[in-house]
Amino acid sequence: MSRDRPIVEEQELYRGLSVDPQDPDYVAHALADSSLVSIFGLVPKQRPKVTLSPGIEVGASYLYADENWQEQPVLTDYDLIGSHIDGTGIFALDRLPILDLICLVPTDGEVGPVALFAADRYCHRRQAMLFVDPPLAWSTVTDVIRERRTGGFSSPNVMTYFPRPVSPPGAPADQAPSALGAIVGRMVAGEAEAGVWGGVEREAVVVRFRDRLSCQLDDHDSAALLRVGVNPLRECAGGHVQLEGMVTMGRSGGYDAQAVNIGLRRLSLFIIGSIVRSTRWAAFEKNGPAAWNEVAQQVAEFLCELHDAGALGSGSVRNSYYVICDRETNSGGHRDVVGYRNCEGNGDGSGEPGGVNFIVGFALRGQEFHTFRFAHDRLECHVRPGGWQPGVALAS
Repeated sequence: MSRDRPIVEEQELYRGLSVDPQDPDYVAHALADSSLVSIFGLVPKQRPKVTLSPGIEVGASYLYADENWQEQPVLTDYDLIGSHIDGTGIFALDRLPILDLICLVPTDGEVGPVALFAADRYCHRRQAMLFVDPPLAWSTVTDVIRERRTGGFSSPNVMTYFPRPVSPPGAPADQAPSALGAIVGRMVAGEAEAGVWGGVEREAVVVRFRDRLSCQLDDHDSAALLRVGVNPLRECAGGHVQLEGMVTMGRSGGYDAQAVNIGLRRLSLFIIGSIVRSTRWAAFEKNGPAAWNEVAQQVAEFLCELHDAGALGSGSVRNSYYVICDRETNSGGHRDVVGYRNCEGNGDGSGEPGGVNFIVGFALRGQEFHTFRFAHDRLECHVRPGGWQPGVALAS
């Protein structure tokens, strides 16, 4: 157990040991093969007193070997992740009914791989975007490209940038500067009036930023970064910096268009999340034609309103979305194919409360349809992408 990472990383347990050399459980013999602890000096002739740590008056506790260690307010990956049961760390956000984006900015400036993976999974479940600063190991464009091509992490729900800002004179050495707050704040500015879809066509974000960047990028560097799903951050006139590209870290993972562009991805997640929340009632209704028709009508009305507001692709309402919720999507065979096995009912209207399945497709640009399968059970709604369908225009 280490001070800076307060979790048990490795331990050995020895119960019922004795200080009697004639006892089969003699402590010196038991610890002879230990890889963590050894006998120092002579074994006492009497049972030692209970080990206590400062501030703990009752019961045994851990006692750190490093007596000169001082408490440091540095959050670890495990602090950031927290506990789903206790509602700590990132799971404290479960208290928010609607979640659009998360900025994960540790005090030491680095999001470790464990926290990144866990936060990505959490954002996937909450239909949210995750914004993170680049790793401290990225010092050149070559570093970025090498790590992105060999690291293996790719997600349409995560955004990062390069390069980092440089710490101003006098700043604490253990606190890495971040441009994330300024970038995200500018990105969402004005959405209260224009909606999430107001920034879909945005290709860059310009913010005032006083700190210098750690390196300067040219057009070739920017193009190379965008190909691996990293947004170039470049200095421009008047004490401003410009974030270019607006791509997610799914750019290098073979995802479709709505998963690569930040604006399209946020709009897609907004639509998915709205459908999930507004149709949760279906998980507790009888799985039959009445529920199917109600779900289809409710989702269709929502998508029609989005089309009228300009959020969906150009063209007629009829050609901008489709909703399928019927006997086929709720048959046992269909549920097994798409991987939803927790939903009850046999699709003939005789099912018990417990789950309704439906498919939704919508066009964000032109006639490029993006399809998602929704499956409600009594615990949550499972959403899976159904693929990208260019030129599809199904009658609703």
